[in-house]
Amino acid sequence: MSAILEDVKAAAIQLSPSERSELIDFLEEATFEDSHSIRAAWESESHLRLAEMESGVIAGVPIDDIFRHRKSV
Repeated sequence: MSAILEDVKAAAIQLSPSERSELIDFLEEATFEDSHSIRAAWESESHLRLAEMESGVIAGVPIDDIFRHRKSV
């Protein structure tokens, strides 16, 4: 890993949560040409999933079950 990357990581961890979020947005836009369309698609999908959960079409999974499953994989 480059020294510059290590410096950036060390500086990034010192940022507040809102500053980290801003950095993430910046890096996403700098990395992916279509970051706006990706973000819009995820926003649409998250609204759809929430509506499905609220209407009972799908059921949520308890977080403990998710962590147990993740450890077993």
